[in-house]
Amino acid sequence: MIAFDGSATGRKMVQTVAGSPLLKGMACHIVMVADDTPKHQHYLGWACEAMNEAGFSVTGSLKQGDAVAVLRDYLTGNSIDLLLMGAHGHSRIRELIVGSTTTTLLRTSPVPALVMR
Repeated sequence: MIAFDGSATGRKMVQTVAGSPLLKGMACHIVMVADDTPKHQHYLGWACEAMNEAGFSVTGSLKQGDAVAVLRDYLTGNSIDLLLMGAHGHSRIRELIVGSTTTTLLRTSPVPALVMR
């Protein structure tokens, strides 16, 4: 499963995975947790198309709610084996005070996670 947010890091992650032979041919779920807007639909559509063109069997989902809870529930509810997500460059101080979706998912994910920068 790719946790996709439409950011530059997220788009680069999709391009990297699509171009790599490492996971070729696998089923791929792309999950975006955001408001259901035309902009977010566009980004999700782009990601699904890029992965589909690279030979992946793709399921795209746009969900609303708390990102960590939604992604974790999607992982367990769909028997996902691997989580791919992007890392954002936040300072250590900010992460300690505020936290981040990536940091929380790394601590609580029920499956192995691959973080791409």
